[in-house]
Amino acid sequence: MAASYKYQTHFPDMAYRLTLAGYSTTDLAKAFDVSIQSICYWLKTYPEFKAAVHAARHESNAEVVAALYKSCVGFSRKVTKEISTVDGVQQVEEEKFFAPHIGAIKYFLNNRCPDKWSERQELELSGGGVSFNLDFTGKGQPKNNGEDTPEDAENMDFLD
Repeated sequence: MAASYKYQTHFPDMAYRLTLAGYSTTDLAKAFDVSIQSICYWLKTYPEFKAAVHAARHESNAEVVAALYKSCVGFSRKVTKEISTVDGVQQVEEEKFFAPHIGAIKYFLNNRCPDKWSERQELELSGGGVSFNLDFTGKGQPKNNGEDTPEDAENMDFLD
């Protein structure tokens, strides 16, 4: 059955909720029991589907950015603490400060100001007409972690 025949009007709402929960294009295809190409076709053909996925990705990205920023600068939160008194155990609400997380700070600065804070070390060797550019980041991971490459998902321009 072709993807256009399977598409239903309630799919944008489902796609929004699933994408907000962290579903990738691949995950959406599995959830809707269609191919990745079908999801891409729906994104191109049905503006309401594209808008739902786009809005959910932007909303979840904004939440993560806010959480990362709070991790970088530290934050205060009210917490409930149990204390023992002569009358028994009482719950007391107090303000607790969560200190900045050094890993979050390094990640933020490395990506926000790479010219000043990058941990990337490069060594360029040349000679005999051959040039090498060696990367000493130690990451050794592909950039996409096997997720949603343009080859797999055709036109991914809806992510901008």
